[in-house]
Amino acid sequence: MFELAGLCARELDYHLDLNKALAFGTLPEPYLESNRADCAKLLRTYSATYLKEEIQAEALARCIPGFARFLSTAAELSGQICDFSKIATKSKVSRSSCIRFMEILEDTLIAQRVTVFDRAEEADVIRHPKLYFFDAGVLNGLLGSFEISQDRMGALFEHFIYSQLRNSALALDEPIEIQYFRTRHGLEVDFIVKLRGKIWAIEVKSGEIQQGDLDGLLAFRKYYPKVHRCIAVGMREVKNRNRSQNGILICSWENMLQAMDL
Repeated sequence: MFELAGLCARELDYHLDLNKALAFGTLPEPYLESNRADCAKLLRTYSATYLKEEIQAEALARCIPGFARFLSTAAELSGQICDFSKIATKSKVSRSSCIRFMEILEDTLIAQRVTVFDRAEEADVIRHPKLYFFDAGVLNGLLGSFEISQDRMGALFEHFIYSQLRNSALALDEPIEIQYFRTRHGLEVDFIVKLRGKIWAIEVKSGEIQQGDLDGLLAFRKYYPKVHRCIAVGMREVKNRNRSQNGILICSWENMLQAMDL
């Protein structure tokens, strides 16, 4: 099965429309559609098409209504730590069904579990994975909302960064491994990326980067000194205007991708 992927910034000479990507994702058809209503219609029907063609037609799930409830719940909790018991309870399915449904999402390449990076010495890390859908537009279609509200902006930008890392590596035919880091004391780095034999630590924020936003990266570097580079990516950071603090690169999402040669 070919892996699903949207457009990557490199293909568009880093002139990708971020606001549109946050609302409608980067799958070519909706992203290149100029009419917002048509974009929304395409993505709203995606979940129904997926349930009918991918799941029901292939008989991958015996309980389509249960899977539909699970899919909605998984979309609501995307980007958060994956608690199967919580998802199962909210979806009104058994925990074993929830685990099976999660495997279906991964097998059909709709979503992926992002595991914790556990190679940092002496770090007391949590072990639960996170779940990310492969495209923010598909996620929004499942949620039935394409508004980039203040309370959703951070999560959507994080999904955008995840998909751009993944899409860019796929476009270049480069193997990539994306994990995250979080200690039991709450220190966290959004993405730990293994690419071309190097480890990159990336923290993602929807505003300009502040001093406190660097705490997770500083802790990770202490726990894992072999990290190649730590980057703090701010949605409001100015393109082509990098800065550095405590050896951490602070930059825009475009500059992050270029620094990683993606």
